[in-house]
Amino acid sequence: MASEPREFASAERSWEQLSCSETHCVALREGVAYTWPISRAGNRFGQLCRGTAARDVDVEATDASAAPVPFDGRVVAVAAGGRKDGGHTALVGEDGSVWMCGCDRWQQLGLSGAGGAGNAAGYTW
Repeated sequence: MASEPREFASAERSWEQLSCSETHCVALREGVAYTWPISRAGNRFGQLCRGTAARDVDVEATDASAAPVPFDGRVVAVAAGGRKDGGHTALVGEDGSVWMCGCDRWQQLGLSGAGGAGNAAGYTW
C-alpha cells in the first residue's frame, strides 16, 4: 500500500487516457494505444497486445517501458482489466470496433467459449 502519491506516468507523455489492472497498464495518446507491465505477470496472457505471451517479464512499473500496440487505425478508447490470473486489454477503434487481447478464461474477450460454457476459449492477441 502506498501512503503517499508517487509519479507513475510521466507528465511529458501527456496521456489522454490511462487504465491499469493488477498486472499491466494501457494508455492512449494521439490515436495510438501503449501498454506496459506493472507486475511480473504483466504479459502472462498476452494482455500487452504485442503478439506474444510471456509468463515472466521485466517490470519497470512506470510508463518508461510503454510500447505502442500494433493496430491498423486510430484508437479512441482503452481499458485494462483482470487480475494476475487473467489480465486483458480492450481497445476501441475510431470506427467503433472493439479489439481485445489477453486471457479469455471466463470469456471476458467475448470469444463465446469455443469449448462450451465454463471452458477456457484460449488466449488471443
